[in-house]
Amino acid sequence: EAQLKAKEVLRRDLGDQYVVALNLAPTTPEWLQKIGAKPMKLGLDLRGGVHFLLEVDMDKAISQRMETSATDLRRQFRENKIKFNNLALNNNVITVQFADNADRDAAMDFLRRNGNEYTQQALASTTGSILKLTYTDVRRQEIQAYAVNQNLTTLRNRINELGVAEALVQSQGSNRIVVELPGVQDTAEAKRVLGRTANLEFRL
Repeated sequence: EAQLKAKEVLRRDLGDQYVVALNLAPTTPEWLQKIGAKPMKLGLDLRGGVHFLLEVDMDKAISQRMETSATDLRRQFRENKIKFNNLALNNNVITVQFADNADRDAAMDFLRRNGNEYTQQALASTTGSILKLTYTDVRRQEIQAYAVNQNLTTLRNRINELGVAEALVQSQGSNRIVVELPGVQDTAEAKRVLGRTANLEFRL
């Protein structure tokens, strides 16, 4: 109760730019500390705390990366004097329009020599030639792994703001992250702080 009152006073005075977290303080007697005794590490079932299961928004991670790729392709084609009429992104598919097959073939050859992260589909058109690009399965997996690792790092930084000792942050499967915060009493505050992380959705 005293913690709650102190928290409200601090939040009122400091505003939302600061995090006020409630934790259970260790109660190890001084005489035990002097002989080097330390508190036993207890799980959430005994110590109490907060357990979250979060899911990384992989569709958003892919679409954001694809937007960057489309911008990069425009620049790379121009820098390498590869002619194209239009380049558009829709539903994670980059569509490039060319005046003729020669320009399209030059673009396809350039992409093969520079990373080859796209699946290429050449199509005919009444106004020229079209090239459709999507990420390969390998590239998608790389982006997804990066998104998980990036969110793991961000979550650990957020938890440092809460000042939680012995917190657990680890991946689960290909797109989920488990967070356990022992001793944390304010679930809403913890969720607010962790919720500032991009591309994450609470599953609990």
